[in-house]
Amino acid sequence: MNTIGFHGANGAYAEDAILELTSSHPSFANHSFTTEGFDTMAELLANVQRGTIRHGLIPIENSLSGTLHSVLELFAKQEPRLWVVGEYTCSESHYIMAKGPTTELKDIMEIQSHPAILEQCQDFLDATLPEGYRAVLASNTATAAEQVASSDEFGIAALAGKRAATLHGLTILGQDSTPNNVTRYWLISRHPVLQPDRHMSPKSSFALVMKNQ
Repeated sequence: MNTIGFHGANGAYAEDAILELTSSHPSFANHSFTTEGFDTMAELLANVQRGTIRHGLIPIENSLSGTLHSVLELFAKQEPRLWVVGEYTCSESHYIMAKGPTTELKDIMEIQSHPAILEQCQDFLDATLPEGYRAVLASNTATAAEQVASSDEFGIAALAGKRAATLHGLTILGQDSTPNNVTRYWLISRHPVLQPDRHMSPKSSFALVMKNQ
């Protein structure tokens, strides 16, 4: 089954990266792929292990917030081990989105998003939202957008990608214009295959296990 899994709901950045990769790189030409979101990273990796999906796409590094250690640690613990069969870097923009056409930035007192995205956009949020706003952690950006869309509470917003706003019918109120916000992803598989081929010269990554002494 040509399914590529990701952590999150429809509209997550990882799903955007999958769609961009499979539509732009020659290795995926003449092949059709579907995407499937998983509630947790552990669930995604488990489904790659079982072979219920062909690949998973996991974020491992961001140019602003650095290495995603929790993802790498979970990946390194997999037994039998999973394989990195490709990698992809994707430039990402973050948008403040809310429900209803009358909501303005001055009305937002709560912003929901993934912790890494909130960290990346801290300066932007502080400069854009009213003083005293609350940052609420969500499991992923698309889930935050989904929760805001389903809520009747006024003054809440999500920080997510543009496609998440479209999918969940939210209005975009602002965009983080921080340059060079790039996330590096690994395409993983249960087999050490090189199809689809790497699209760029890869970095090498090593996992070391040390005695706790």
